[in-house]
Amino acid sequence: MPGLTISPSKIQAADCPFYFRSQYYGNDPGAKKSESAETPINLLTGRLRHACIDLYTRLLKERGLTADHELFDAIYAELWKKVPYLPESMYDTVRGSMLAFVEGYSVDAATLWASERRVSLTWDLEECEWDDPSCWVRSVFDRINVYPGDSTVEITDYKSSMYLPSEANLQKSLQSKIYPFIMHSLNPYFERFIMTFHFIPWNAKVSIVYDGLDLENHFAKVEKELRDFTVRMQAKIDNPDTEWVALRGENCGICRYKCPLEDAGIKIVRTHEDAVQTAMEYQATVAKAKRLKENLQAYSKGTDSPIEVHDGRWSYRPLEVLKGIKPHHIIDYGQEKGIPVDDLPLKFDSDAYKKTAGPEMRAAIETYGKKSLQSRFGFTKTATTGEEDEE
Repeated sequence: MPGLTISPSKIQAADCPFYFRSQYYGNDPGAKKSESAETPINLLTGRLRHACIDLYTRLLKERGLTADHELFDAIYAELWKKVPYLPESMYDTVRGSMLAFVEGYSVDAATLWASERRVSLTWDLEECEWDDPSCWVRSVFDRINVYPGDSTVEITDYKSSMYLPSEANLQKSLQSKIYPFIMHSLNPYFERFIMTFHFIPWNAKVSIVYDGLDLENHFAKVEKELRDFTVRMQAKIDNPDTEWVALRGENCGICRYKCPLEDAGIKIVRTHEDAVQTAMEYQATVAKAKRLKENLQAYSKGTDSPIEVHDGRWSYRPLEVLKGIKPHHIIDYGQEKGIPVDDLPLKFDSDAYKKTAGPEMRAAIETYGKKSLQSRFGFTKTATTGEEDEE
């Protein structure tokens, strides 16, 4: 049995081997995790938001209230004082997103089971203490609601990142699967498990529902994924020759360690000041690129020679343009062929038109229009498989 304890945060950390090694097996990790001026801004705002929601939820339940916006505002103001490394300029920005979140947030004492609930399991899926040496998997549940009448449990995980992943990506993520797996291991009698991700900055929810006759098989597959992940990571930890390389990804925003990528000349944004400086450099670079392209375009207008570079060429290229087709032309065609309006690509010159309309429909619709030849300036990249245009 591996000695590694896994959690949603460790699963995320594993996407960058260097971060995983530094965070959990580096020298004096406790000291590195203390807050300082070098603590990534995302960590600070994330902790603040979670602390506000947890305290607000507990006070509402204790007082028998469903919501109290003034109470939340007071909690936010008080907890803000305890985060000295957040720029004062961010006070209203973070507060605004939190107040928008609170507008749609309420507590039903009859269904709310727990807030910030810690749960840990052994390799044999027995519940144990959080710091038990035999602990295999553990997690902090931001919020758990139970609906006995529907045999349903809903797990809510609060996300403070501005990044809003798709539902498909969340469904695939092992980090997402671990929450309902732990809950099912403790409460297999529930027939429906809802995993809800609540993205605080956008006040948006994404829910994944697990139910039906295949429920046991689903969680058996998740268990195997988690055990396989644990064995793989344990093998890397035990192997002294493992190379803990640094990879760019979601962990960069919360990493507090000196990244090897910086030695390779790759700049890593760590603080709010870093982000502002990087944004200014990016805008200046974009503006410079625009001016350079305009200079190339002006030169190209007066020459018949393409501007060859190492991976392609800049030049004007002929482009056939179709004009004059109106939506009523496409509707006329649909009526003639008995095609419902909803099935017609009314924006004929969009990507939807190219994908929706088949060759026969395109050929018929294009008879309404008028073709003309124009030229477009751009870059043609030379590739081994042919040529690829980059505007």
